[in-house]
Amino acid sequence: MSATPLAAETGRERQFAESIADVTAAMNRLVAVLPQVNDPHLRPRLLAFIEGAQSALADDSVELGLKRADHLAELRRGIRELAVPSRDPDLGATPTLEAVEYALGLIAIRLDNALGAARSAGWRPATPELPEELRAPVSRAELGGLIEHLAIRFDQLTREVNALKRESDAGNGQPEQTSMSDRCTPRPVW
Repeated sequence: MSATPLAAETGRERQFAESIADVTAAMNRLVAVLPQVNDPHLRPRLLAFIEGAQSALADDSVELGLKRADHLAELRRGIRELAVPSRDPDLGATPTLEAVEYALGLIAIRLDNALGAARSAGWRPATPELPEELRAPVSRAELGGLIEHLAIRFDQLTREVNALKRESDAGNGQPEQTSMSDRCTPRPVW
């Protein structure tokens, strides 16, 4: 009776090992795209990620298990931190950036599958704490447009709230209050 759980564990470990091989295959797609990347800021980050990922995936000293799952979780976090732009500031969307995004997306999906296989085998990788704040570069033009959009939306909401207030007051038979000074002004008693 103890042979069945052992076979199930072996199957789960095999599934985890196969999912790591899938991640390695996805990494090869990114390696194939790397020669096309000529952005001086993006290329070194991608190269560092690839080197770190390849060493983590090829490290045979780390057996299948929790430690290997932790390495995969770190790789998944590394993809998030790469922050590959979807557009070149001068050229817009380029086939190279799309290919990099596609390769990183495939790696992320396969890492998620590998982490799922690790969890099903009973290995729960350490989950990182979420950062207190997230930073994103925003140009002045975008920021100005965002503030303008927010101001317009707040004006719309103010008009809608005032309309609801007027309808509520009209339905209750209560006079509309226009300001706090109306409530505080002493009224003569005759």
